[in-house]
Amino acid sequence: AIDYFGRALDFVVTRNYKSAIEDLNKAISLTPNFSLSYFLRAIAKYNQMKIDDATEEPLMGSVDAAQMKMLAKHAQLKEVLDDWNRLIDLQPRMAIAYFNKGNTLLEMQDYVEAIQAFDKAIQLDPVLGEAYYNRGYVYLKMGNKERGVADLSKAGELGVIPSYNLLKRLAK
Repeated sequence: AIDYFGRALDFVVTRNYKSAIEDLNKAISLTPNFSLSYFLRAIAKYNQMKIDDATEEPLMGSVDAAQMKMLAKHAQLKEVLDDWNRLIDLQPRMAIAYFNKGNTLLEMQDYVEAIQAFDKAIQLDPVLGEAYYNRGYVYLKMGNKERGVADLSKAGELGVIPSYNLLKRLAK
């Protein structure tokens, strides 16, 4: 499993995500509790999805085709989410796993669950400024300006500079 993981890591570095996913699938089949394999596979799947989105031909006027594309993207994000959940099962104190789970849920527009994931990331790592930033962003998306501004301010205090830009835009 370690050999497959090592190769997969090389593939991720060279942005050959399809090959990385294949090797990580093999590593996981041999060692299902090797938590870093789930971490790396979630990243590879997400990045491959982004490449596929960017290189796909634009749809021309078909509502059904657009809906099918949206459903396919949701299914891909669900696979990424499954890897974050498995990683959390194996490493329940890994703040970055909850942070990435929150990011995936945010992209899936599951704001309530995203906030819960960011809450857990912050509970485990109270100086993870990016989690405050993303949670603040979700609060703003949900219309809770007070909590959003509080989280963005905290993120800024923790060194997440884009927080201040967003706060300035909100003040206008």
